Order: sequence, then structure tokens, then C-alpha cells
Amino acid sequence: MDAAHLDLVIYHGCIFREVFELKNDDETNCDVSGWTAKSHIRKSAGGELVAEIAVEFDEDDSLMILEMSVETVSSMAAGRHLYDVLVSKVAGEPERMLSGSITKESTVTV
Repeated sequence: MDAAHLDLVIYHGCIFREVFELKNDDETNCDVSGWTAKSHIRKSAGGELVAEIAVEFDEDDSLMILEMSVETVSSMAAGRHLYDVLVSKVAGEPERMLSGSITKESTVTV
């Protein structure tokens, strides 16, 4: 599978939540039963770990949900970082499903 590319923006003092509906080529819901995933944020590929993004799957609606708490977002330095999501299907090797940049910006209202 080719990884999709998506650049994301997160805001200081806010939670981060992004929901993806996963479909097969024929537009039917993807069976995500038993899938697991992990996601890391780094300043550069192979660089020091900045934060982790929690990844969950909703089997009923075929969703992949990425989340970070206010505390995790707030602990990150402002600026551009890189992330990817590695997914392991049942009894399969991890595959890179999603990648891109993730930019942390300040909010006007605090």
C-alpha cells in the first residue's frame, strides 16, 4: 500500500483529533478488526522523538482516529515536524499508511 500524504496543523493549548474513514477500492468499509498502529512525531526523519499520536480503530464504522491530549500538544515546540502512521493488520507486517508534516502553531486566544 502506498502511504497517503497529509500535512496537519495543531494548536497550542488545544486537543488534536483527526478521524479518517477507511474504504476499500470498491468503496465498501475496510475491515479494521484486530488492526493496531503507532505514530511518532519527530523534528526530522530519524531524529529524536518529540511526541506520540494515539491511534485507535473503530471497527463498527471503519474509522482510524488520531488523537493527542492538550498536555501532549502543549509540550511540543512550535514549528514544523514530521509524522507517520504505521499500521499492522492481523498477522501482518507494519505498513506506512499516512505521513506528512505536522505544524504546531500558537493560538490567538489563550
